[in-house]
Amino acid sequence: MKHSSFSNDLLVEQEVGRFLDTYLYDQLSNEYDLQYRRINDEHSQHKGVDIQMTTKNPQILLNIDEKTATHYFKNNISNRGLNTFAMELWYKKDGKEKSGWLFNDKYCDTNAYLFSWGWTKNEITNWKDIKFENIIQIESVLVLKKDLYALLDNNYSINKSNHLEVSSEVRNNIDNYQLKGQKYYVKETGGPYWFKSKPENYAEEPLNVLLLKNQLISISKLHAVVSPYKYKFTIRQKEK
Repeated sequence: MKHSSFSNDLLVEQEVGRFLDTYLYDQLSNEYDLQYRRINDEHSQHKGVDIQMTTKNPQILLNIDEKTATHYFKNNISNRGLNTFAMELWYKKDGKEKSGWLFNDKYCDTNAYLFSWGWTKNEITNWKDIKFENIIQIESVLVLKKDLYALLDNNYSINKSNHLEVSSEVRNNIDNYQLKGQKYYVKETGGPYWFKSKPENYAEEPLNVLLLKNQLISISKLHAVVSPYKYKFTIRQKEK
């Protein structure tokens, strides 16, 4: 049965947002004198802005789109979790092909992403049951959109101008790999790889390029691991 998990995703994202407000953004505000506010109006959210953060010296306004791998939260803190994050290039809706969130003009206000991975208490076995009180840890990286675009263009020749053409070519070939249980690597035989969801799992059949967590950490402005009990921040050198 084809379906969309949008409503469930939204509820879980709200729980994750509450956790991030409490244990990430509040701590950042205290430690580094940053100002933030969560955006609740639908117009801004539909344009890809979940958080507005203002930095000082230099003063920069970040319009942050929060992206969290909620479907892949782990319920064992000893499990290192995903080492990738999915960047959506393409999907279809009502029979029409659409640009994914990565290059979609609809999200033009976004200038930064917060990519997050999480862990819950042991008893949580379904991502739909994620709540503020059963999240025990979240790892996040703050990446500027321009830095992400540069990574994709400079290393893999994927950009806003050609992403639909690239997506079409990948969709013509990817089934041969996925049916065999093989990864369809973007470049050579390692690193980032393509993944297309099955129609029985997601009605939109999104096509994603999965970037490695270490790649995102390397271009991030912030790498954070937060929990109700402790937090660790790594701030990257400011741009000159």
